[in-house]
Amino acid sequence: MASNLSLGLYIGEKSVVIAQVDSKGEWVERYGAINLPPGTIERGEVKNKEVLLQVIRELKKKTQPRRINNNERGVLGIIEQRFFLREFVVPKGTEKIDERIATAIRAILPTLPEEMVTDSMILGEDEAGDVRALLVAAPRRVVEDLIEVVQAADLVVERVETKMMAIAREIRREQVRGKDQMLVYQSETGLIMSYMTNGKVRFSSVIRLDEIERQGGITKVIINTVSYVNGRYPGREIQEVVVANGVGEIQQLMSSLAILKKPVVQVQSRLVGTFVSGISVMQPAIGLSMSGLDEEKDKVDLVPVAYKMREKVREIQTITEMSTLTMVIASQFLLIALGVWRQSLVVEEGQLRLRLAQYAESNDAKLKEELNSGVKSFNNLVEELTAALSVTGGGSTVMEELDGSLVPGVSLTGLLYERGITIQKPLDEAVGNYLVTGVADTRGTVLAFQDRLLGKAAFDDGRLYFGSLEKETEVLFRIVGGNGQKR
Repeated sequence: MASNLSLGLYIGEKSVVIAQVDSKGEWVERYGAINLPPGTIERGEVKNKEVLLQVIRELKKKTQPRRINNNERGVLGIIEQRFFLREFVVPKGTEKIDERIATAIRAILPTLPEEMVTDSMILGEDEAGDVRALLVAAPRRVVEDLIEVVQAADLVVERVETKMMAIAREIRREQVRGKDQMLVYQSETGLIMSYMTNGKVRFSSVIRLDEIERQGGITKVIINTVSYVNGRYPGREIQEVVVANGVGEIQQLMSSLAILKKPVVQVQSRLVGTFVSGISVMQPAIGLSMSGLDEEKDKVDLVPVAYKMREKVREIQTITEMSTLTMVIASQFLLIALGVWRQSLVVEEGQLRLRLAQYAESNDAKLKEELNSGVKSFNNLVEELTAALSVTGGGSTVMEELDGSLVPGVSLTGLLYERGITIQKPLDEAVGNYLVTGVADTRGTVLAFQDRLLGKAAFDDGRLYFGSLEKETEVLFRIVGGNGQKR
């Protein structure tokens, strides 16, 4: 059963887990888990990158029923202690809602303890008609360290999400639709209680296992959290408590929560089954793999912008390299075809010359004139094809001009160059269409490169475009020319 969903990769304090579900989110197609040596991850922070890297590489080999290949894409989950949630009212105004959300987030960021990567999602309208949104944040250094290790293990981080959003995603939609609920989930290090509306997490509280007994036991902790949430969200009180598998003696706990006078139910997973035996449902890695089932507006992404830009440049380079290889192969075929054509013309020219010699003594002036005209036409055509071979045979002239225009601080990422030379379009009327892409240290470096490039015949009509009008360093650019006009 083929899958079009990404891997789910969850790095906890005690283990690393990889899972992948099928395209409908009903079956676990691949799964693997390896315990981490103590001290590798502490409260979500990577303390030993080399050990974590070796564990992920080993996990790729041991994932069942088939291993994880290099460059597969995955959704990375952040441990519960390392993410931050804050719900807020979107300010009213004439600007677009995205701009108003960004303004509200900028006001919140100074109150956070350290530099964060952030994203947001719209939760809906409240009773007063105000639009409410959720800010999701995580420490930048924590996210970047995790991405660095995963990337070193030859995996591509497609998205970074929170653990509890992944767990909530695995619940059957019928169980959460139209409800305000408290999801109770026990992780490897603590008890997590998340307030959800329509399956969207809007608040989470984490109590470490060693703190539960100090606060009176698991039942009292849950009751106190429900009471707190009901006071925080008047008019949207918790209607139901959903208990996930693994929370101690689940039936006993559900009975003890009857004091809440609200329905207490056991979680129902979307999964129908698994192709890997011996695994339990309601795991973060499984929910992370299901990310592709949700609409974009219903999920967040904490991948830093700089990483996304590097990945985009890498993708462009890969596409450009493939395009260049295709052009080289096509050029070689063109060389062969033109060479064969030229040889056939030379043969036909020889036959014409022989016929002309045979009729040299003939007094038929008209015939001589026709034959001479044919020979002249063939000569001109051979010369034109020879010139075409020079231009299309690998593009050495174009590459020399481009190389001679480079300045320090400019790195080219791609070149596409088309010379439209045909028998109907002689060489001196050929069209030159080209695209040059690259990255430069500064905007001034790009301008210096363009100035030198415009002095070359093959690039004298180039138009410069910047990838961003704001950036002054690490500037992406492209230079385009031709557009089908005579050169």
